[in-house]
Amino acid sequence: MAGWQENKQRIDVSYIGPDILLIIPPSGHNWTIARLLTGISYSYPFSTHVGPTLQIRALGGFFKTSIPGVLNGWDIAEDSSPLPWTFCYQADAGLKWKLSRKFSLTTMAGYTGGSPISHVLISGGANGFPAAIPYHYFIGSIQIRAGVDMRL
Repeated sequence: MAGWQENKQRIDVSYIGPDILLIIPPSGHNWTIARLLTGISYSYPFSTHVGPTLQIRALGGFFKTSIPGVLNGWDIAEDSSPLPWTFCYQADAGLKWKLSRKFSLTTMAGYTGGSPISHVLISGGANGFPAAIPYHYFIGSIQIRAGVDMRL
């Protein structure tokens, strides 16, 4: 499974930590995530005839994303900073209704999570030298999907 997610940034300014690290996404900045996942899927039909089927999936893989531009002291980096490929997971559950031999109506709800690490440069580190400290971003999203499946 491959996926793409787009998140609209609505935060003007964020303050993080005692050194006042400002994160300033430009107006209309999109935060995108690309995912490559594989895993197991289980289906349980509630009846042998036309009716709902329970679907459950557990997936694991990797995702790639970036963080908004960073302002640290007087140094401004307006562009997004890419984060490394990071392990992620996804769990889904839903129902599938067979409409005909080829078409089914599907509903799914799921959660995807991961925690990439970035090294944030703090200008006033120990002994007055710049220091790169690891910062864990926790990225999680809830998805609700509905659609029509077509079997070839």
